[in-house]
Amino acid sequence: MGFELERCPVCRGTFLDAGELERLESAGERRGRWAESERAGLVSRAFAQARRPEDGTAEAERVPLDCPKCDGTMFEREWSIGTMVRVDVCIDCRGVWLDEGELETLARLYGSKPGEQG
Repeated sequence: MGFELERCPVCRGTFLDAGELERLESAGERRGRWAESERAGLVSRAFAQARRPEDGTAEAERVPLDCPKCDGTMFEREWSIGTMVRVDVCIDCRGVWLDEGELETLARLYGSKPGEQG
């Protein structure tokens, strides 16, 4: 296995050390990024993210997470332009926290499997 997945047994989120998600992305790019079957899902996620509540109010701001590895502050960002997957990245150790299902979504987009060598 290329790297060890660290999953939370409670929320099913995944923590990846610095560089591990990049290796997953790189392995998929060698096969041809953006699998055809995932393009419709990408459009659906983009549409859902763009919608606002009926009353027009903006979504409440999230409180930054503490890094499960080093207790540093994490900031939320879109992983890669166009993925529509928002991850939390640690400012100190550069580890990445993915909520349940986000790792699998990125793996499908990149045509890769979690844990593959990159």
